Amino acid sequence: MKDTICLNDSYSTTKILQKEKPILENQDKKYPTTLFCTPNEKTIAQGGLRKRGYFKAPYVDKPLLSVITVVFNGENFLEKTIQSVLSQPYDNIELLIIDGGSKDGTLEIIQKYDDQIDYWVSEPDKGIYDAMNKGIDIALGKGLFFLNAGDFFVDDVIMDTLQIPSYLPVKSINSRGKLVDMKITDIKLGLPICHQGIVFEKKDIHYDVRYRMSADYDYYLNHGYKYLDFSQTNGYVFYDTTGVSSTNIKARLYDVGKIIYKHFGVIAMVNYAVRAMAINTLLIIYRTVIKRAK
Repeated sequence: MKDTICLNDSYSTTKILQKEKPILENQDKKYPTTLFCTPNEKTIAQGGLRKRGYFKAPYVDKPLLSVITVVFNGENFLEKTIQSVLSQPYDNIELLIIDGGSKDGTLEIIQKYDDQIDYWVSEPDKGIYDAMNKGIDIALGKGLFFLNAGDFFVDDVIMDTLQIPSYLPVKSINSRGKLVDMKITDIKLGLPICHQGIVFEKKDIHYDVRYRMSADYDYYLNHGYKYLDFSQTNGYVFYDTTGVSSTNIKARLYDVGKIIYKHFGVIAMVNYAVRAMAINTLLIIYRTVIKRAK
């Protein structure tokens, strides 16, 4: 093992680093790993520890976990996400931030943490899954975790008990404003838990950007996963349910139906369609009742 450097033992991302560039071993794959995003005429800026000449050791006494955060105009909530990663007790984490060319104060927040973020780039992209694919391509970790701006760790979540792959406990705010646990659901009816609750293995797989609302479900199934074990934690992941896929329900249901047909066949797709229509009808009735009550 090469000599490692601790720049600051207060942050999860600055405890184990090396000056020597890591050897990238999957250059013959469909999606080879790169250390930096290739600049283009639309690239606004990039930075982080890698640009300063510091890199993560591919493996020390524990596997490297790449936390990928995608953001666009997230000045109101990105900092909390960043701070929650930096405070984790696991000391072999790299933080990668993909900004879609924000027009607010997001870039200033990212630059504030330039010496604690492993790598960041700010440039327009083709949507959330395109941005997440950029994160995959620059990730050096054995494990990948997608923590979007607005989502954050509560207490100690990434610990030495981390398993790759695995689930992590997730909580969110329901329609009544109550903090609730997210339950594991039927794999043939959609993603069993939101992607913020899944530690993926890094494989030669991308999100299929043709699924604009549910590519995370297809990405999960392409890994060959059915149901995973939970990693032991002392906290949980808070999932911000105000994201794009949560507010475009019809488009998301349509995407999920296509993915179910692709992976499980027509019978599973029909079963899902019946359930989806029933759910959609109930949502319409619920919203109508609430609207009239006001």
